[in-house]
Amino acid sequence: MEDCRRVGVAIDFSPCSRKALEWTVNNIVRKGDHLILVTVLREGHYEEGEAQLWQATGSPLIPLIEFTEPHTMKKYGVNPDPETLDIVATASRQKEVILKFTVIMSTLGFTVHRTRFELLFAFLILFDVEQIRCSPFRNCNIYILTMQITVLLKIFWGDAREKICESVEGIPLECLVIGNRGLGKIKRAIMGSVSNYVVNNATCPVTVVKIHD
Repeated sequence: MEDCRRVGVAIDFSPCSRKALEWTVNNIVRKGDHLILVTVLREGHYEEGEAQLWQATGSPLIPLIEFTEPHTMKKYGVNPDPETLDIVATASRQKEVILKFTVIMSTLGFTVHRTRFELLFAFLILFDVEQIRCSPFRNCNIYILTMQITVLLKIFWGDAREKICESVEGIPLECLVIGNRGLGKIKRAIMGSVSNYVVNNATCPVTVVKIHD
């Protein structure tokens, strides 16, 4: 069995970070991975007794079922946008279909090459196992494995550049994806670049998904 990877995505719930998240889901995450969304707030929103701990280490890892609930996120001072929630909810439901057949598909009347077979049954990822077992193709020895992508949110407070780098070792992360708005030289000089800082200081491989304004 493959080891679980912790794949991080730096998000601020902007269009830029959503593109980075989409790219990560489509190109990096695989069966068994933990997809960890890392977000950084400037001011702390937490219970007084937890302030010192959370200020230093960030929030606990928050499961998807919790950070899709507005009243829970209000405690942390985070307001995830619907688009981001839809991306991660869809990713968590994705299924990997492994199709293996030991008999000729007489119901279709022809022999199907493995690649074409997989394309033909791509729609099966929309069904659950029970529905597939009741389908006309149940005799084709179809095996379904749930992709089991675990989605988690980690919140930090402070400087985004520093905290994102700290998250790499603190969580820890095997790799990190971050968006870049493609600012011009003048804007970049004035505002600085979080992605450039992270690329140069993070202790794991960093992929920058560039989005032009």
